[in-house]
Amino acid sequence: MQNGLSAIMDYSNGQENLYYTYSDYQGNLLAVANEAGQVVERYAYDPWGARRNPSDWSQPDNRTSLLFSRGYTMHEHLDDFGLINMNGRMYDPLMAQFLSPDPFIQAPGNWFNYNRYAYCYNNPLIYTDPSGEFFK
Repeated sequence: MQNGLSAIMDYSNGQENLYYTYSDYQGNLLAVANEAGQVVERYAYDPWGARRNPSDWSQPDNRTSLLFSRGYTMHEHLDDFGLINMNGRMYDPLMAQFLSPDPFIQAPGNWFNYNRYAYCYNNPLIYTDPSGEFFK
């Protein structure tokens, strides 16, 4: 969900927990609140999607346990590998590119499309890639 609030019901250890997620204009998960509305976890990312410490944005986020594996543009983070699963392809936020070429050339007249490993024309502040195959 971009730029908004959504609810997640978590069933774990025989308990139901209701959480609210807060995201920004790109759909990045920024905070998680419990049922009482108290923020229980915050998230931050650099422009390319690498997790950052939400208290001191300049430092990497080294937390080993997070409530949710979703984050940058609400995609699944595979933190053990330092990758983001963007559904159609795997993305490396430190290299700022996909690990495999884009199977589609979305705009053949634009030379940026011919770097088929690039993430969103190398402009992650304006574009997102919800499927890993087509930016928007």
